[in-house]
Amino acid sequence: MKFSLRYIIPLSISTLILGSASCTKLDETLYDKITSDNFLQKREDVIRDFLRPFEHAFWSIQGGGLFYAQELPADQLMTPNRDGDWFDGGKYQRAHYHTWTVQDDYTSDMWKALFQGISLATNSLEDIEKVDIQKVQITEAEKADFVAELKTLRAWFNLRAFDLYRNIPLVTKVKGETATPPQATPAETFAFIEKELKDAIPGLPLRQDLGTTGIGRWTKGGAAALLARLYLNAEVYTGQSKYAECAAVCQDIIDGKYGNYQLETIWSKPFDYDNANSSEVIYGFPATLARTHWHYSSDMYWWMAPHQAQNFFGFTDFGNMNTRYALQPGRDVDSVEYNFALGKPFIKFQRYPDDLRLKKYKNLGNSKREGMFLFGYLPYYSDPTKLVKSNRGYTIFARDQVGWFKDTPPGTKIADKESNMNHADDNSGLWVAKYPIYPSKDPNTISSAFA
Repeated sequence: MKFSLRYIIPLSISTLILGSASCTKLDETLYDKITSDNFLQKREDVIRDFLRPFEHAFWSIQGGGLFYAQELPADQLMTPNRDGDWFDGGKYQRAHYHTWTVQDDYTSDMWKALFQGISLATNSLEDIEKVDIQKVQITEAEKADFVAELKTLRAWFNLRAFDLYRNIPLVTKVKGETATPPQATPAETFAFIEKELKDAIPGLPLRQDLGTTGIGRWTKGGAAALLARLYLNAEVYTGQSKYAECAAVCQDIIDGKYGNYQLETIWSKPFDYDNANSSEVIYGFPATLARTHWHYSSDMYWWMAPHQAQNFFGFTDFGNMNTRYALQPGRDVDSVEYNFALGKPFIKFQRYPDDLRLKKYKNLGNSKREGMFLFGYLPYYSDPTKLVKSNRGYTIFARDQVGWFKDTPPGTKIADKESNMNHADDNSGLWVAKYPIYPSKDPNTISSAFA
């Protein structure tokens, strides 16, 4: 049906004028507000309410600076200044050197991202806990499962906030609340998360009960893994170790108490497009090219490759890749291994020369790949005679080093010996493709669940 607003508006005005002369009943029903009282009317509404915090949870793996604020202060990844690119006021270097300040956006953005998740999960919990199951046509068992999964999800958010900030408020109610609860002590927070998980586990399904469609759902195994993680860091959080409890939960997971899990025989299976079927994946966020795929975003793995590396993969749907993240180096500019123990991730892989991950990444066709690292020259997938170049024009030769190499041929020593976070080019550092990036025409590209 076609219509024009220029005909509707005069009609509406004339109707209003004529009607006002005789209308005396002025009670109105408001349609501009949606609350749990008028939203949860049917089964589909409850499911939407239940799922809303999960979408935010998937986003939060990289949103608010959560990815780089946790990775860059450690000893595996770096974001150096590459000829002026990725300096950004020095915020990445401050993360690297542990000298961040409250002015660095991620210090507050992470808090907002996590507590938005906690609030969303709590809001859905409050909705579903009071819902009339007969009215919305869900079973008591389904309601119990929704509640258990939301409590587990809230525990996951709280555990991450606890790990980052230690002193956090415990949010258990949001409807009608106008003030943030006071900060809890670390002991109180630890006990709260522990109780949430222990209370949730009996009401959660087993992995095998859900099948491949269960990816993204919290199960007994997923909640138990969070409990083990909580116990592992208990001494740091509260001053009291829980290593024995951690070991016991881990052994129960191995023994199948919380579901059927086992290590894969192929390293790539937990990360490939069909990893929803992997016996090794305890929890994962489902992803597809057409819908959400936050781990393939610029805040994570899409910008963990050289400029124009999309041509190396043969996947050009997202535009240019970028050198935001790379592995920290294992060698100086003269290719001499550093003598410190930490870091040097690629060298540690090289200690096991039969490790299949050491191969250069290569798409083999038919949703198959080999290798995990990007190093050396990177030929185009569509034309191997062409090589990936920097946005400054020189051909990239990726090295396990940091410096200004520019067009220097491999194996040639350079006169400039400076090597630090403020003195890198686009050859500096190797890159990792743990999750496959298949060519654009591959039907399974950008489809791996984030495990």
